[in-house]
Amino acid sequence: MKAKDMIFGIRAVIEAAEAGKDIDKVLVKRELSGELFKELQEVLKYYDIPMQRVPVERIDRITRKNHQGVLAFVSAVTYQKIEQIIPFLYEQGKNPFILVLDGLTDVRNFGAIAR
Repeated sequence: MKAKDMIFGIRAVIEAAEAGKDIDKVLVKRELSGELFKELQEVLKYYDIPMQRVPVERIDRITRKNHQGVLAFVSAVTYQKIEQIIPFLYEQGKNPFILVLDGLTDVRNFGAIAR
């Protein structure tokens, strides 16, 4: 995973979540506590971002940067609500073609469908 796909530090993760960044999950050092950590928990809960408490060694294996016991994984894909996409496409004069796939587990199946 590239460093640009991760956010390090308590305050940086809070600010990223409040700025609307798509965060997949946050790893938090098991022993972490304090007022700033409580604020992080509240923000993650508010934005429905999963948090996992892990040993600090797990975070250290991923990065040696100054993570302060908090590491967030930024989503590689930006998700959009279909309720926003369809009107946007119609406003541009385009006819939307939307294919919804549910339960797809093999990426090769997605490739075959796309072709």
